[in-house]
Amino acid sequence: MKIALAEAKKAVRVSEGGRELAEVNDEKSALAALLAAVRWLDINGREELKVCATLEAMLEKEIVSCPRCKGAGVIEHPAWSGFWEAYGHMRGFELSEAMDEKGPKEPEEITCTKCNGSGKALTPQGEKIAKKVHSLHYKLLELKGW
Repeated sequence: MKIALAEAKKAVRVSEGGRELAEVNDEKSALAALLAAVRWLDINGREELKVCATLEAMLEKEIVSCPRCKGAGVIEHPAWSGFWEAYGHMRGFELSEAMDEKGPKEPEEITCTKCNGSGKALTPQGEKIAKKVHSLHYKLLELKGW
């Protein structure tokens, strides 16, 4: 069974074997077609969609501001942390001289190593959920043809 979908600027026509099934040319008919498809296909009742929606909602609740960078997405380079610890008490010319002689060559800020710059992280519970989802993903990849 072949179903064809023809699309114009403001209309969509669906046909099967030369027989026109539906034509959607305005918002009202598009909404009616969508509601009919949802009922006919029982899209809302499909278990796999419910599971995905549940997992997504669970993960959303477990996203917090990154504890390492406090949501900024960047952290101080470790070399600079050591420099400021040793020379942070200096001021003016003395600090400028220490920076010229012993200051790190690396940028002072780097991308956060925990959140990769997003400023967001998962709670421990969120990490457990993510590991399970990750594991399921790899099981699917092991299936032939998927």
